[in-house]
Amino acid sequence: MEMDEATDTEVLARSRTHPELLGLIYERHAPAVFRYLARRAGPVAAEDLLGEVFVAVVEARLRVQPHATGSALPWLYGIAGNVLRTHLRRSRFASPPDPHVIVDWDAIDERVDATAARRQLRAVLDAVSATTERSSSSSPGKA
Repeated sequence: MEMDEATDTEVLARSRTHPELLGLIYERHAPAVFRYLARRAGPVAAEDLLGEVFVAVVEARLRVQPHATGSALPWLYGIAGNVLRTHLRRSRFASPPDPHVIVDWDAIDERVDATAARRQLRAVLDAVSATTERSSSSSPGKA
């Protein structure tokens, strides 16, 4: 079996003896984990935090228990939450928050989700359009 086609559960199981396979988990889920971190800590901090998350992933690979869905994402979100809490605890002592800055996190979440949905919708519409064009050009008597 090609590891590219393996489920997250299979990749995580093999990563116990082959940690380099965690690169597949990174490729599959780093964008989602980055968005999670960026929504809560900002995009600049999220870049560093993402690295910390995957360092923790390498260290925790021997203890991971497969999720019922077969996805590594719930486990990654758990680790990201822990890394984020540590970051926020440290930064709380470093600089006080600006009371004049108000962030509408719900609006940001909706916009990020809408952008992701737009890409998926575009791919589906392109596929439907191509199928429609093929079927209409192969139907006799249609103009």
